[in-house]
Order: sequence, then structure tokens, then C-alpha cells
Amino acid sequence: MKKFNNIDNQIELLKSRNLRILNEEKAKENLKLYGYYEIVNGYKNLLLKDIDTYKDGVTFEHLFSLFKLDSDIKDIVLNITLEFEIILKNVLAYEISKKYGVFESEYLKRENYKGKRFFIKENSKVFHLDILLDKFNLIKNGNSQPFRHYRESHNHVPPWILFKGATFGNMYYFYMEQKVEVKNSVISTIFGVSTREIEEIKELKNLFADGLSLVYQFRNRTAHGGRVYNFTTYREYIRFNTIFHSKSCISNKLYRFGYGKK
Repeated sequence: MKKFNNIDNQIELLKSRNLRILNEEKAKENLKLYGYYEIVNGYKNLLLKDIDTYKDGVTFEHLFSLFKLDSDIKDIVLNITLEFEIILKNVLAYEISKKYGVFESEYLKRENYKGKRFFIKENSKVFHLDILLDKFNLIKNGNSQPFRHYRESHNHVPPWILFKGATFGNMYYFYMEQKVEVKNSVISTIFGVSTREIEEIKELKNLFADGLSLVYQFRNRTAHGGRVYNFTTYREYIRFNTIFHSKSCISNKLYRFGYGKK
């Protein structure tokens, strides 16, 4: 069991591990504001000479500067992925409205979507699509705005309003449930190329799918406060793609050595 350690004890523990503290009052303030785990445990591995002892000359201020640097990187990633989330929601809402209409009874029909992705829970199949449709129905029937206004004043909640209540994860999985025609139109709009090119050039589809998975993983990481500066996605990677990798001068040979995957 982890016991509570007050700030003074945390400072003494760090000193006992060969960590210098240049400004003790400021260090105490930062530990109180941000937490020992966030500042120390998150970044100490770079500065240790063994499991419990810091390298000579290492200071608390070094640790805190790494913490702040990672916070700045997280802010950048979060802002960029937030912009992409807005784009994905609006483009997907437009294409779904165009194809299936603006009434929930039309665009939330299960048969409009693939509905094949599932996981096993208590020896039973649970389909991602069913979870998503339940989530969307909760949003449209909720009392928060603007959903209540549209439901009461317009007698329906169109996709571009409904998706405001969805998470990035909801939209990621919902995109994966789309049929080819809608997917191609979404990629076409976001990449700024014709649907014919999307249909003919497989690498464009692969690049969007791989990029979307990576964006989703990094968005999750930043949203839940995880370290980003050394974050590596183990399952998601960008397949070799001449359109993408040629811009970074990465050949197939360099790719095989690990360049341009993550």
C-alpha cells in the first residue's frame, strides 16, 4: 500500500536520492500544484544512474523542465487533434446527411452501416455499432443544449448537431462503420482530391486510415494526461506509402529500418 507523504517528506526523499534542489520553496509549490507522480515519476528515468539514485549534478529543476516541455507538446497535439476532430465531425455529418437524410429515423438505421466489428464480453459478441447507436440515442434524447432545442423546436436532431455530443473516439469508430461510398467521400473532402482518385489510388485510403488511427491514439494519450514526448503506438503505424514518405525522402529501404512508421 502506498502511504501518504507530505511535501516536506517528498523533498527529503528526493535529496536522499542525490537530487539537488536549487529553489526549495518553488519545488514545494510545484509538487503541491502538479503532484510528485506527474513531475518525478513521469520523467526521472532519463536522469537516473541506477534504480533509485540520480546522476551527479541533476536538479529538481531539470525534472520540472522536462515536465513543462512535455506539457507544451501535449498542448500542441491536443489543439491539432481538436481541429481535426471538428473537421471529421462536420465532413462525416455532411456525407451522412446527403446519403441518409437528417432525421434520426433515417440516418441511425443499423442497416446503413457495416456493423461487423465486435468484441467478446462474458462469452457474447458485443458489436461496436450497437454501442455507438445507443450512445447517439442518449445524446439526442438528453436535456442538454443544443439537442433539446432541436428536438423540441425542429422535431429532429440532424447529424451535424448530434455529433457535437460525441467524443473523438465515437467518431473514429463510427467512421470505421461507414460503407465504402461514404468513406471515399470523406477522404476526398479532407484530402482535397476527387473521389475517382480515392477509388483508384489505394495508397490514399491507406494513408487516411493509418493517419486516423494514429491521431486517435495521440488524442487519447494527451486527453488522459499521459506522457507524449516518448509515446510510441505499438499496434498503429503508417504503412509504406510513396505519396507520404517521398515528402520526407524516406525510401522503402529506410522504411524497413524503421523510419517513417510511427
